[in-house]
Amino acid sequence: MSPFEVVYGYKARKPLDFLPMSPHVSIFESAHAFAHYIHELHQKIYKRIHASNAHYKLQVDFHMHDKEFQTGDYVMIHIQHERFPSRTVKKLQVRSTRPYRVLRRVGTNAYVIDLSSDCGISPTFNVKDLVVYKGPSTIPDDLFAEPFSEPDDLPIPDPIPASIPLPHQQAQKKQIDAILDDQTVFTSDGDIQRFLVECGMNNAAIC
Repeated sequence: MSPFEVVYGYKARKPLDFLPMSPHVSIFESAHAFAHYIHELHQKIYKRIHASNAHYKLQVDFHMHDKEFQTGDYVMIHIQHERFPSRTVKKLQVRSTRPYRVLRRVGTNAYVIDLSSDCGISPTFNVKDLVVYKGPSTIPDDLFAEPFSEPDDLPIPDPIPASIPLPHQQAQKKQIDAILDDQTVFTSDGDIQRFLVECGMNNAAIC
């Protein structure tokens, strides 16, 4: 018994086994039908995969717009961690960096950017990593400097309006005509004196 037969359970085919069969040799119809079915199934799967890929490509191309830049344009660069040495870029690092000037075009989908040598990466970027800069037309030399305004240019705050008193209902003054009764109440905070008085219009109130 050969090692092939031990592993696969049948004898390996020899060159003579691949010779075309004689037309006088009978063929099992079930085996022929099964082989034909598998062949047609592979063709259907291939066509379906091809149609699915074409459909996805059509959807992606519909949302994709060709971007072209001219020499001198300013673009924002999308930072990819793979371009930098290991452990030099952290996860919380900014995803895009300041606008840089386009120097020239390389091929159909790459541009050379005026990148400083301190970055330590190649100045050639794919067009998918570039975004047009929509900032001011003049780029300052120091992009991280905050704008300084002269004291005369500072906006003058509006004067604070005087507070308008809210209308309120004045308490009506009542005149006490007579004291009808008095009572002393003892509490933890001390003694409280309560009076039953008679006001105008024959009204009684407790004070």
